Amino acid sequence: MSQDPQLYLDYKRIMKELLFNGAKRDLVTQLGETCLDLVAQLDPEQFHQSQIDSLKVIFTEQNANLCLMKHRPLKKITKSPTVLLVGLFAFLLICWSFYWGMWDGRKRLMPKLHDALYLLSECLIGLVLPAYLLAVCLEPGKLQPKYDFIWLVDDLLERGLHLDNLCVYDQVIKSETSFHCQICNRCVENFDHHCPFINNCLGSRNHKYFLVFVFGYMVFLATLTVESFRHVADTYIYRD
Repeated sequence: MSQDPQLYLDYKRIMKELLFNGAKRDLVTQLGETCLDLVAQLDPEQFHQSQIDSLKVIFTEQNANLCLMKHRPLKKITKSPTVLLVGLFAFLLICWSFYWGMWDGRKRLMPKLHDALYLLSECLIGLVLPAYLLAVCLEPGKLQPKYDFIWLVDDLLERGLHLDNLCVYDQVIKSETSFHCQICNRCVENFDHHCPFINNCLGSRNHKYFLVFVFGYMVFLATLTVESFRHVADTYIYRD
């Protein structure tokens, strides 16, 4: 590893890119040195301690649980419907508990509120489910290649763009709002993030439906909470 601090950011970006694509952290050099051994050899007089610590984090094995992390792990991640299926099961369980467990005709306390909340919850389900399915099933906005690779590079140079604007995976010139998702393996226009709860990227085509789903589901949960408190109060106030 180079001892030149000016190359630090370039080396860091290259190493992260390799890890995103499945490079192994436990590889050793011909001298038997691991990546962490090479980091330990960096001169502390030339590199700030925070830079060394950052490299140590990169080369430390990370948990691949996308749900519990703010940032994607620095390792190869493949698409998996596990979180999506768990979320659907939790949603169905909540609906079953609410509609079957509380629909017993017990509405002596504020009956109009009871009827209004049930009607509102049913309308919200009719809004949330289609929005969720659209966010899951719609192609999020993949950039389509327009040229072969040679013409693509020529166009890039003629327009005076930096090489960072070139996606060598999809062979496209990226826009300012696009990003290559290593999980879906595609460049997505207006990329927000890869969401494990829909097992899809959020981009220009499905982001609005995801927002409708999120806000609609929040109102749905608030409706269920209010009705649950009303139901419990009804149970204890009008006990036989």
